[in-house]
Amino acid sequence: MTFSKKFLIGSFVLILMVLGGYAIYSRSNPSTSVEQGQASVAEETLTQDPSARKNGQAYQSLDKSFGSKETPIPVSAEPVQFGTLIQKVIAQGQVYSYQKADLVSEVSGKLVALHVHDGQRVAKGDLLAEIDDRAFQLAYEEAQARYLSAVADYLVYEQSSETVETAVQAQQERREEIQKKLKAGDISEENYRQKSFLLDLESIKSGGRRSEVVAARTLDQARIQKDKAKLDWDKCQIKAPFNGVIFNVQVTEGQLISSNTQLFHLMNMEDLVVKARVLESEIGQIEEGREAAIEFPALADLGSVKGKIKAVSPYVNPSDKTIETVLSIDSTSPRILPGMFAEVHLDATVYENQLMVPKNAILPRDDRKVIFVVGDDSRAKWLYVKTGPENESMVTITDGKLKEGDMVLTDNHFTMGHGTLVSVSKKKQ
Repeated sequence: MTFSKKFLIGSFVLILMVLGGYAIYSRSNPSTSVEQGQASVAEETLTQDPSARKNGQAYQSLDKSFGSKETPIPVSAEPVQFGTLIQKVIAQGQVYSYQKADLVSEVSGKLVALHVHDGQRVAKGDLLAEIDDRAFQLAYEEAQARYLSAVADYLVYEQSSETVETAVQAQQERREEIQKKLKAGDISEENYRQKSFLLDLESIKSGGRRSEVVAARTLDQARIQKDKAKLDWDKCQIKAPFNGVIFNVQVTEGQLISSNTQLFHLMNMEDLVVKARVLESEIGQIEEGREAAIEFPALADLGSVKGKIKAVSPYVNPSDKTIETVLSIDSTSPRILPGMFAEVHLDATVYENQLMVPKNAILPRDDRKVIFVVGDDSRAKWLYVKTGPENESMVTITDGKLKEGDMVLTDNHFTMGHGTLVSVSKKKQ
């Protein structure tokens, strides 16, 4: 391959121009050679004193060599705390309602009114549904008439009775005696009724008070029939036994229903609890009355909800070796529903009067534990420490020159050297 004479001459001229430009630039910028010399000095410092790089002095030497200021490293810091460290027991559980009922009809008839629908909130005593009560009303009025007739017969007998005999007087005295014992609380109502019945039976057998006892028993039977008829009449109105929410309505107005027909469900949504199962090996660490934090994965935005241990079962489930623990829920959020999954963090072992730091403040160095403390000069100084019990966020310090209130680094300090200049950008008090 051959080149023309013009091409060779042009290339030679271009090379001369580049070399000439570089020479002019070097003369007009003498600092370049100075900086190179300063860099050589800094590198010599690092070579002669390798420990300088470890404790941050090497970087200071470089900065001084180049005539610039040391740049602080941004970090976060938190204070050393003195207080109580609580270890947690974590368990899985489910939300339950203590009050729930399947409401059924107790009498047969036509459902003439249905006052509720699915999802409706009701209060205790609210009228929920009505069954045709006309036949029950008539039965009550009939029983009431028989009762009034029995009352009249009994009053007539009392007014026309003759003086009782000596045996009857003795029984009357015994009756008055057990009445006094009842008023004094020496015997119960049930015991009083049994003794009265035995006295009546004895009197009938002797013939002394036969007519009086028969009249009294007739009156009692009439009263019982009247009360039963009133009870059946009242059953035609289905009322809420407690506050709650109606769901799963299974009947409609106009429907003929029989006794024990299921109408709808009622559940109290206010008094909810979490039932969690704790491992047998951990049950010795918890007790009733201690605090707990409850989280609902389905309601992540709700955050952690406070709770308290209400009860610990005395029974160990033999199949999974767990013990049921019941927790109250300190929240009125309507979004918490029975059946929801929950994760509970139970307060377990308690360590009082402890010096504590965040767990992410502790660093491993040469099989020892190190912590960085920010001094008044804004430089990070490391300290060797020994640690004790810890929980998910804090660890106790058992040995080390730390005191309450010291600010310790919690991030961006993993490769930091002793004496490094820092700037605390996030300080948690």
